[in-house]
Parts: sequence; structure tokens; C-alpha cells
Amino acid sequence: MATPKDEPFTASVLASFGPGAPARAKEILTALIRHLHAACREVNLTTDELYMGLDALNRAGQMSDAKRNEMLLVSDCLGVEALVDRITHKTLAEDSTTDSCILGPFYRADAPLYENGASIIQQYLGGDVGWFHGRVLDADSGKPIAGAKLNVWECAANGLYDQQDPSQPDGNMRGIFTSDWEGHFSFYCIKPVPYPIPYDGPAGDILELMDRSPFRAAHIHFMVESKGHRRLVTQVFPSDDKYLEHDSVYAVQDDLIIQFGPPSEKALKGRGVPNLDIPVKWEVEYDFRIQKH
Repeated sequence: MATPKDEPFTASVLASFGPGAPARAKEILTALIRHLHAACREVNLTTDELYMGLDALNRAGQMSDAKRNEMLLVSDCLGVEALVDRITHKTLAEDSTTDSCILGPFYRADAPLYENGASIIQQYLGGDVGWFHGRVLDADSGKPIAGAKLNVWECAANGLYDQQDPSQPDGNMRGIFTSDWEGHFSFYCIKPVPYPIPYDGPAGDILELMDRSPFRAAHIHFMVESKGHRRLVTQVFPSDDKYLEHDSVYAVQDDLIIQFGPPSEKALKGRGVPNLDIPVKWEVEYDFRIQKH
């Protein structure tokens, strides 16, 4: 709805909504139109600059497919996904849950299914192998949740996810695990490494214009789901990573920074890399707390 403070042209656009416009869509689009128009006026945007921006959006859409979401990457580089994630977490009043974090462009629903204690390393490309374990807990009661699904993914030591790297087997460095009757889960992986996000498209152009590094802080992705609970999408970050304060997509949160410690005897009993004698060098114990609907 237009207000007396709106410029006449903006007011005419805001007044053009039909009576059947859904209330929430009208609320969002009204704010979007008002702020877009204000930004254009603030910087005296030229038509050439507008078409340059529209071309970037077109290219981002054309580059996006099942293996790469360039549009999401653009929003990440502008801090939009991280901001909306924080707003959503606050709106749902999830103070007792594990903090959420951005999904990122490399999620896959079709990750391999593994038993607890297995390794997500199909092809070892280097890195420090370790054991990650913990429990899935109800955020309100603290009781363990059996049968929760944990979709885990990270890049290989060369900084590439499996869908970016033809030399990696499909599903490398990712997997889906199920919590046991006590809520426990466990798997072997590598200590995450920092990597540059793809910068051969519009997202990279934005980073270059902002004179920013394309590097993401090292992290492991998690999606935790259980019937009757809200889905948790998050990431965890090693405390000694040098990009924690300069993450290219603004995703790092203090509560998601964790310690990677020396391995216990139990951690050393497993095999971190199938068919290879690679020593286990670290261990992490971390619990995920998820909230009922």
C-alpha cells in the first residue's frame, strides 16, 4: 500500500495491486518495490547499469542446475541467505535448538546411505581423517531422538565437492546416517578445509566488485530431520580456521565453532578410509538439538 512518503511513480506502482493479491505476497512485494525504487534513486542508477545487473541475474539462472545453484550463490555473496536464516531462527524462537546455518549451493538429497561408524570418504584425496560423533536430542526435553536422518556433506581436500570434480566418484564426501535408539550417530570424514566458492560467474563478479576473498571458512554441512520435528540445516566450523572472520558468505556463527581434538581409543578402532591405512588424527563430539513442530 502506498503512503504519503512514497514518490509519485513508486506510489502508482504500489497502488496497482489487484484485490485478489495474496496478503503475504503483497506485503513482501510492496517492501521489495519500495526499497528497490529507493535504491535506484539513491545511486542514480543508469539504464546501462540496470541492464548489467539484469544480465548477471540471467547468467546466474542459466548457470544453475542440479549440480550448481548460482542464484543461491549470488544471494550468499550478498549476505541475503545468511540474514534470512537468522531472521527465520529468531522468528521461530528456537533459542534452545542448535543454530541453523545456510544450506549452500552443493546440497544433494540423494547422498549414499551409511551405517553409523562408516566413512563418507569414498576416494581419499588427502586431509586429516577424523571421527565425528554425537547425539540428536529433543531441544525441549533433552531426550534422545531415535531414527533421525543426518545428511552430511563436505568438500574433499582439494576444495571441490563431488559434483564439481569429475575425478571424484559420485557421492564422495557425503552420506546419510540414522541415529540409533539412544540418539547416537557417528561417521569418519576429513577435517574440513577452506575453499574458494566458484567465481567464474556472477557471484564471483560481485566478490570482485566488493574486493573480497572468495574463500569460505572450513565447514561441514548437516541437515537433520526427524518426524514431528523441524528440519535443521546447519554447518560446523573448526575453531582454528583462518577464515572464520572473513567467510565469503557470512555464514559463521559463534555457537557453531567447535574444537577438533585428539582421537580417543574408540576413534582409533574404526577405519577412516576404506581399503587404505590412513591414521585417524582427530575426534569431534557434537550434539544436535532439534525442536518439535
